[in-house]
Amino acid sequence: MAIASISEKIRDPRSKKRNLVMFLGLILLVAVLFISMIIGTANTSFSDLYNVFIGVQNTESYRILYHIRIPRVLTAMFAGINLAIAGCILQGVLKNPLADPGIIGVSAGAGLAAMVVMIVLPEYTNMVPIVAFVGAMVATLILFALAWEEGIQPLKLILAGVAVSAFFAGGMTCLMVFFSDKIQGTVNWMAGGFSGASWKHVT
Repeated sequence: MAIASISEKIRDPRSKKRNLVMFLGLILLVAVLFISMIIGTANTSFSDLYNVFIGVQNTESYRILYHIRIPRVLTAMFAGINLAIAGCILQGVLKNPLADPGIIGVSAGAGLAAMVVMIVLPEYTNMVPIVAFVGAMVATLILFALAWEEGIQPLKLILAGVAVSAFFAGGMTCLMVFFSDKIQGTVNWMAGGFSGASWKHVT
């Protein structure tokens, strides 16, 4: 039975199409990865990138590529991979292809906690990642408490998540209104960026 099921999937034309799209997407991803390493303010080429890989170090292009661009690109790639995996896990758990941390309020909980620290307690800015994680966990606990009824139903979880997200988003809006002069740094943090990424971040 299992062998027959596998053979049916192989013969399924939709399966072939999905595999083709995934293969082409992988090729495109690798191509974009290398292209993004050479495109920037300073002119570099694929030959400069090749020289980095073979160890030619005494050039300006090497310093630009090895110390700035390659770490940023790799950090962005790993961040994207982690976000994609998190999204897939969430969609699988909730059995809903539209589920994401923004819909169920996890992102808003993390954002509100981070904003409180950066605006109200700026001396503890170095604790922002940990506080944001705690905020996300608090939002998750509230979400489960609201959705629990002899177990968790995916639909109830999503509906409760929309309410939790709106609640925390309202808190963020309040902070933006009352502390409009201090909000720019928090907006930049929540938007994210890779301008300061180095090999330490890749590791």
